[in-house]
Amino acid sequence: MSPHPSRTPAIHGLHGHLTARARQRGITLLGLLAWVALLGFALVIAFQAVPVVVEEQSVYALVQRSIQEAPDHNAIRETFTKGVEAGYISDISADDLRIHTHDGVTTVSYQLKKVIHLVGPVSLELKYDKSVSK
Repeated sequence: MSPHPSRTPAIHGLHGHLTARARQRGITLLGLLAWVALLGFALVIAFQAVPVVVEEQSVYALVQRSIQEAPDHNAIRETFTKGVEAGYISDISADDLRIHTHDGVTTVSYQLKKVIHLVGPVSLELKYDKSVSK
């Protein structure tokens, strides 16, 4: 006894061509490897860039705290230096801060630049140019 005709998939249509039901769908092995390589490259970039972004956020918070707590330029530098030592910040020092006072408003600005080597001649450069005013 043969199974019900509507329950068996039609593999060949007219003239022996495969029907839409019988065609395979999905990703090929080569396509899968390409996606894995692309995802791996993106993860390598992320794993190297995230610590730089976190350090820059720490520097920004430290500059904000220093400008709020310290009354003058030297005290701002001293407070920043203590925070750098306690916070394990390595890419900037108090000498890199530009401190200006104009009309009673103190502004501390800094630049942070980090180059991350990726592969061969390819590198990623992250630049930050920030300022904080009190």
